[in-house]
Amino acid sequence: MYGSYSIAIDGSEAISTTEDFGHGTNNVAEFEALYRAINRTISLLEVRGVKPQHCRMNIFTDSTIVRNRIRHPNRGDNKSEGGKRMTAWTQKCTWLLLQFKTVEINWNPRSVNVQKFGH
Repeated sequence: MYGSYSIAIDGSEAISTTEDFGHGTNNVAEFEALYRAINRTISLLEVRGVKPQHCRMNIFTDSTIVRNRIRHPNRGDNKSEGGKRMTAWTQKCTWLLLQFKTVEINWNPRSVNVQKFGH
C-alpha cells in the first residue's frame, strides 16, 4: 500500500511525496494518504506560526470514496468490516479537518495525479 500527496501553502508547493504504508487495501491507502497530508499541512503551518483555524483547506483527490465520505460522513456502509474501517478513517480525517477555517474537497481525474506523481 502506498499513497502520494502534495501540499501547497499560499500557492507555492511545500512538499510532494510518495509514501509506503505497508499492507492494506486501496481505500485504506487513499485515506491514509489524506490523513498524513492533513497532519503534514498542520505541521508546516505551525512551523510558519500559522494556525489552521485561519486557513482554508482545499483538497483534490481522484478517490470518489474519500471525497464522498468526507463530504457526507454519516452516509455509507457502516455495517460491513470494510464499511466500519472506512467510517473510522473518515472520523480521523474529519477530526483533523475541523481545525481549519473552511474545507473544500473536490474530485479530479486520475490522469491529473498520474501526470504529477507518475502512477
